[in-house]
Amino acid sequence: MTQHPAAQDHPWLVAGAGLGGLALMHAWSLHPELQSQPLTLVEQSLTLSEVGAGVQLGPNATRILRQWGLEPALRDLVCQPELIQARNAQGQVVGELPLAQAVEQRYGSPYWCVHRGDLHRVLLQAVQQSVQRGDAQALQLGSTVEAVKALPQSEGSGLQVGLRQQGRELEFVKAQALIAADGVWSAVRRSHWPHSVWKDSDQVAYRTLVPMDQVPPAWRAARVQLWMLPLMHVVAYPIQGGRSLNVVVLLEHQGQGVPMGWDERPQPQSVQHDFERALAQCPADLRELLACAPEWRVWPLVAAHPLQSPADMAQGAVALLGDAAHPMLPYMAQGAGMALEDAQVLVQLARAHARAGILKADTLFEHYAQARWARCARVQRKAMRNGHWFHASGVWAWARDLGLRSQAQRIMDVPWLYQGTGADVASG
Repeated sequence: MTQHPAAQDHPWLVAGAGLGGLALMHAWSLHPELQSQPLTLVEQSLTLSEVGAGVQLGPNATRILRQWGLEPALRDLVCQPELIQARNAQGQVVGELPLAQAVEQRYGSPYWCVHRGDLHRVLLQAVQQSVQRGDAQALQLGSTVEAVKALPQSEGSGLQVGLRQQGRELEFVKAQALIAADGVWSAVRRSHWPHSVWKDSDQVAYRTLVPMDQVPPAWRAARVQLWMLPLMHVVAYPIQGGRSLNVVVLLEHQGQGVPMGWDERPQPQSVQHDFERALAQCPADLRELLACAPEWRVWPLVAAHPLQSPADMAQGAVALLGDAAHPMLPYMAQGAGMALEDAQVLVQLARAHARAGILKADTLFEHYAQARWARCARVQRKAMRNGHWFHASGVWAWARDLGLRSQAQRIMDVPWLYQGTGADVASG
């Protein structure tokens, strides 16, 4: 563990070194007025790496990464697609949304596709550099936050946080605050919000990375390609600077028994069973693409009710960030974007509180939750609706296609989302 001298006396703990936790640590380190309050990032793994495949980042997210000074490190790792192209079950193009320069002109920031691991590595390197400089940052690896509760009044204000180091018993340590960025299956949420439990959505996602030189020529374009079929859809887009094609197949009412995790290797018979119906529905060129997959990884999609109030994101000196707060179906491509927005808003509010001389966790977290919950809930609801339309059949699919053909720009663009960063509410 690398510790800042003050971290032992008044620590604010951040649980989870995924995209959200690292984003918060990096954003916090950029502002001198926050260095009096150190952060300690606690992560269960002994080595930091990120699994997963592609991530789409709309201009609301890329704007934040630019503001954090990360664009130079990401420039050769991202792809900037020309457009999003939507096709129906017959393979017909029913809608297109120009991206590239069109998005930059509309929103002042680009649309990027990037490998999750590349983005994670860039954020991690920034945090490690901050720790090495001796900023108010610390990393504690090999520890998991499993429980949290308020200190007894006789012991003053703050929290008792249950930490388990690998191979050891649960140990409670004192902390002034806890920010949980520990993902969909957040132990902090289960401990502090026991009424809120995620469940299997009865949907499953298969993903793969195909080297671009092994992809059929028709799929090598710099675009996000979306195929909408009954009870399923397929998304494909380039990542890793165009060296690979990220392919995701999302299926409803299949994948039963898939373990809860992000990086499972499915059994061959499971892939055959789940893809049997899916492939029968796919046009020939889509089947040709799926046949190129060197291997598949699978994860179950987790459902959650949209946030109902600020209390769903913060209570006292405990706050939730990213998927721990608002897991969402991937039908808005905003999971990573919302985590980046959470980090940006929390840091901007912390700066305002620090300048006013009142950087107290419970007040800060209350304002953070008030600023974030409604926007995140709106994205959650929109993602659910998109899933219904993407997977529609019969007359509903016909109506969807008709609408896209006549009003693709209005339907596919999301100005209320892309125009903001989530930090605007905190800028005053």
